[in-house]
Amino acid sequence: MPLLSDTRFISALFVDAQRPCVMVNKPEEYTDKVERKAAGTKAPKLSWKAVYEGKQKRRATAAAKPVMEMSAFWAKHPLVLPAKNMERAQHFACATRIFHNGSLISGGRWYGGWTNLKSHKRLHMRIDDEPICEIDLNASQPTLFSALPGIRMNVGGDTWTDVYASVVERLDAHEEPKLLRMMVKQVLVEMLEMGARIFIRHARGYTLTELGEDVLRVAQKTEEIIEDLAGRVHGGKAALEGELKLTILAGFAELLMKPISDFRAENPNCIVNLDASENLAKLEYGEAHIALRAGPKPDHPDYVVSNFAQISFNLYAHDSYIQRFGMPKDASDFGGHQFVLPPSFGGNLSVRQWIKNIVRPDMIALSSQHADVNFKAIFAGAGMGIIEDHKAKRYEGFHRVLTTNEE
Repeated sequence: MPLLSDTRFISALFVDAQRPCVMVNKPEEYTDKVERKAAGTKAPKLSWKAVYEGKQKRRATAAAKPVMEMSAFWAKHPLVLPAKNMERAQHFACATRIFHNGSLISGGRWYGGWTNLKSHKRLHMRIDDEPICEIDLNASQPTLFSALPGIRMNVGGDTWTDVYASVVERLDAHEEPKLLRMMVKQVLVEMLEMGARIFIRHARGYTLTELGEDVLRVAQKTEEIIEDLAGRVHGGKAALEGELKLTILAGFAELLMKPISDFRAENPNCIVNLDASENLAKLEYGEAHIALRAGPKPDHPDYVVSNFAQISFNLYAHDSYIQRFGMPKDASDFGGHQFVLPPSFGGNLSVRQWIKNIVRPDMIALSSQHADVNFKAIFAGAGMGIIEDHKAKRYEGFHRVLTTNEE
């Protein structure tokens, strides 16, 4: 007979209890975490054995001890949300400390059945029929972090109500303030909860670790970027001012000259700094504002990616080369021919593997990091090389070696 159908069953009191004391999320890449959160799935956890019998077993035991003590107290004095209207009373007598990134020094916040309750409901909770209070430490993480290196937070004064909101107010951006606040807080949390120590404790107090120094430098660089953005946005000007940093592949330089000229005409007070090289600038650190690259679409969650143009490349030989070596019939006829290629041609493009398969090191007549040098060498007949179709059409004497779409 089902329990609820038993006539002797008059009433029951259900208590949230027996949750695990400690749980540790498995390590995951940042992009994987973003995708998981977008899908609404919970973080995968380490097994009990991995937590309590692995290298961190002492930390796990120490972390579980206060939870067990608190659960024993709650068993006698549970946290209660009284019944209201048609909602039944809820009783809570346990909690779980959840750590992140496979590490028992990352995270450790207490979670219980009350965690996801609305704040106004939590304030109606009681212990032994006595009202409770909820203490919220405002911006505890940035406050502690600013205290360690002795650098005061730049929040517009000596006191604040909400540190994150103070940052958002300085931006004066035309976005939803709550969304901007959430974004600012998330950036800080990601920086401080990386699963590694950012400071260590010693006899004289606390000292930043090497990672902590890196986090501090990133934070200061971020503040400079925010200050710069705030200065430009606050004035409400349509035109931009200051420096615009572009990083592009050298071969694309001439394609950008007209767009840059048009941009300068609209924003005469903005200086364009152009770095034409193979070096990949870190946009997230402010090393460049815009990067123009060839290849697959980047999957970095913080990059805003858009398509600039479809640029086609092909293998070309100049008249000066053909007069000396002739024109190969197809890819199988490359024996005895010479090539001009950069040292790391192709980057992430699929053509890179194709080149490696057909061009032996002894077939390379000249190799330079500079696209302009390689182009001049191909033009002079030093070897065949891959250049842009639009450039081959502009200069006389170039002939496509392979038929369209071959290889």
